[in-house]
Amino acid sequence: MTRRLAAVVAMAAALLLAACGSASVHTAAAGTVVQAREVVRAVYGQAADPVAGLPYRAPDIARVVARMTARFAELRAALESGAAGLTSEAYVALRDPASSAPALRALVRRENLDRSILYGASASEVGHGINDWFGDWMPFERESFAREWIGQAPAGWWYRDERGNWVRKSAEAAGPRAAPAQR
Repeated sequence: MTRRLAAVVAMAAALLLAACGSASVHTAAAGTVVQAREVVRAVYGQAADPVAGLPYRAPDIARVVARMTARFAELRAALESGAAGLTSEAYVALRDPASSAPALRALVRRENLDRSILYGASASEVGHGINDWFGDWMPFERESFAREWIGQAPAGWWYRDERGNWVRKSAEAAGPRAAPAQR
């Protein structure tokens, strides 16, 4: 009887440990999705205080979001003109790099550097440390942010899809939530 009880307790403990592991992944995934939505809202100017509404506000994240918000007016002009577009990897790309001005290339480099820092810091905040930055978690992190950058973008902005094709966002695809505030 004691062996049987020990086996039942061991099995119950194993099931509880397995449930805890999957629960943390689910929580991290949900946290990433919410963080992506709120960061994009903040940068696109839809939040009064860019950092206050973020679920994860570590100093690295706050500094990056502040820089991104400060440069958004300049980036917005490049996105509206079609000189730059969003990518399915959650970055900004020049649509015609060969004919882009050096200042625009520098702007896109700074933006993408900050996005890389943001994605790494956000991953760490939801429990996926530096060992996961280039592993299994970062594709989900970038996919979550890309979905929001593109989803919240207004009609007329360009984005590069998963196949590498440039697509101009239509009014139907923009929907009601895609309206970055003018600054």
